[in-house]
Amino acid sequence: MPAPPWPRTDDTEEACCLVAVLTDSDDLDLDRDRFAGLLGTRFDAYRGYGPGAVVMLRRIRGGTPWRVAAAAAFDGQGSAGNGAAMRACATGGGDVDTTAAMAGGVVAAYAGVDGIPVDWPAAREPLPKWVAASREG
Repeated sequence: MPAPPWPRTDDTEEACCLVAVLTDSDDLDLDRDRFAGLLGTRFDAYRGYGPGAVVMLRRIRGGTPWRVAAAAAFDGQGSAGNGAAMRACATGGGDVDTTAAMAGGVVAAYAGVDGIPVDWPAAREPLPKWVAASREG
């Protein structure tokens, strides 16, 4: 195990945004506009985002609609990057924090809160305060 604190990554930030949007209402439909806006507002370029994502999220933060910002990459053809592919399936070797986040999600869903070793939450970097606030309603 690495020594604590365990830092958050871009994948953690994206997951926090997703939790915030999904807990906004009892409706299970994803509000893609709100999600993209939250990604643009909350992203921290130093958490491991790729350069294309940084450009796109800065555009969204600046007010460009997400569909326009996403389509602008690669001469108007949209992303030709590997981010979506990595999130669609875990592949051996590649993006370790994404693969770990996906595996952790599966284990957490199976084991529940009681299955998390007691010392792990204290070893990780705290989640952003806005995540807890979004869950309180």
